[in-house]
Amino acid sequence: MAKEATLVSLRQKRGNHQSIIRLVIKRLDELIEAKANRCLIEEETLRLESYLAKCQDVQEDLQLLVKDAETLQEEIESWVAFESSVMDVKAKVKEYLQRYKVSESQGAFIGRSQFAQVDAATVQRRRATVCIILGSI
Repeated sequence: MAKEATLVSLRQKRGNHQSIIRLVIKRLDELIEAKANRCLIEEETLRLESYLAKCQDVQEDLQLLVKDAETLQEEIESWVAFESSVMDVKAKVKEYLQRYKVSESQGAFIGRSQFAQVDAATVQRRRATVCIILGSI
């Protein structure tokens, strides 16, 4: 009887963690869709990792208590399917962060390039102004 209560409790705990993980995944999807700041996405990813680790611990405890081979197989298959969906999201986040890093570095390069062009144009105008002033003296 105590074993059944423990199994029910662990399944409920795992379900709660999985619900939180699904909410974090939904938030990550929304942030990626909105092209959110890299730091914000990294923080959400850390939260995802934290809840996934908690959920994995509960899953391991649950698997140790299940003695029926068929039930154990169902638990493992269910867990692997869930974990795979989380891995898909983590891959999507990683890809986004890599693209963000590339576009960020290109933006910085373009910014410096534009600054150099503006700076060169300013120097040319000032040089022309000095030549005009010196020419009129």
